[in-house]
Amino acid sequence: MAQRISGSGSEFLSYIGVDGNVYSYQYKYDQNKGFLSDTTLQITLPDTVKAVKIQRGYAGSYATTINAPSWDYGTIDYVLGTDGNIYKFVDGLPPAVKVDLGTYKFQDFIVRDPWQFLAPNGTVGPINSALSRSDQLLYSLDLVVQGGAPFISATRAMLSGVPQARYTLYVWPTVDFKISKIWPCSDTDTGFTILKSADNNHSYAINTRLSDALEPYGSLGSTYNKSINISLGTLWFYYNNASNAYGPYKLINCQN
Repeated sequence: MAQRISGSGSEFLSYIGVDGNVYSYQYKYDQNKGFLSDTTLQITLPDTVKAVKIQRGYAGSYATTINAPSWDYGTIDYVLGTDGNIYKFVDGLPPAVKVDLGTYKFQDFIVRDPWQFLAPNGTVGPINSALSRSDQLLYSLDLVVQGGAPFISATRAMLSGVPQARYTLYVWPTVDFKISKIWPCSDTDTGFTILKSADNNHSYAINTRLSDALEPYGSLGSTYNKSINISLGTLWFYYNNASNAYGPYKLINCQN
């Protein structure tokens, strides 16, 4: 999807080409004159590394606050490389830089919520124009390590309540099976991530939202989202504050 990144009318989309490289198609337009020009840029990855998967997080302009978002979006794109590392680039411009996620190598990942930093109830403060957008907008990631396990969530690190320019990792102890695929079914305040088991091909739901103390929030939905809780059998656990209320829970008749 093309997204406006400035009031001047510059828009772009990012994609993986048939050659395994990442590209950004950009075009400029004028409200009165229409189309002005276009160009395609290659987003450089390290030598010999090709792209396996790309995911996007949407970012407001530097003047935007969480509670009063502008419709003038930019983006942070994340790429899984064939070397098992995660890379990211900002506003469709090269280069892609490696994300520091320790020594793990990954086979799959998702951006948990592409609108994380534009949510009305988001916990992250306004975007600071004096700091790098890339360092501030660290989208929560769910990741599968090569071999299918462990399952890890990466979230922006906090120090004494102050967001840091780095990730911190949480390894999920309740996911005791190998994973072949993951995909999101979530937004900032509720929802879940779907995991496909490599062992039995069943699909499972898990709430991967973490508190600043790196603790799971609890249920897969709020008390106002009872349909999710009831369908997954989690409502009872939610009201009794059971430690495993976040899942994973098997999705009924989901073998895909």
